[in-house]
Amino acid sequence: MYLDKKLWQRFISLLFISILTASLSYAALKSPNEQQASHLLKLSQWMIWPDSVFEAPTTPFRICILGNVLGFDTRVLYQTVNQRTTIVLPINDIKQANVCHILFISQSEQYNLTTILVYVQQYPILTVSDIEDFIVQGGMVQFYNRGNQVRLMFDPQTVYDVGITPQI
Repeated sequence: MYLDKKLWQRFISLLFISILTASLSYAALKSPNEQQASHLLKLSQWMIWPDSVFEAPTTPFRICILGNVLGFDTRVLYQTVNQRTTIVLPINDIKQANVCHILFISQSEQYNLTTILVYVQQYPILTVSDIEDFIVQGGMVQFYNRGNQVRLMFDPQTVYDVGITPQI
């Protein structure tokens, strides 16, 4: 009888650990906007920009947001990337994008997309968006949803064309 009680206690302990692990995993699920912000930070680590885009070793890494993005959690972006402080710049005009390293183009800009992409292709700026068919229209990285997960597609040739080297 004692052995059965001990096995029962182990079973209860394992069940409790399983439930706790599952609940922590569920709590770790992020909103789509949080996932996009996290992916932007990862992209900054997966690419190599030409040295010429940084004026000095202390020049911050700039992630720019063009357009209206509701609920976008930029707090996750304020970190250090490749020994550079990361800053987030909301911009209203594409002509402000020449200082950006990553440009997130919100869906509110989809009607200006051609103009935006033509303008930024002269700079080593990684273009990212969740606009449908962004890659087909000349963008570099497109976010899309699969279930609860934000995934990404990217066109390596457009990235290489502006002088950025993917490390993926």
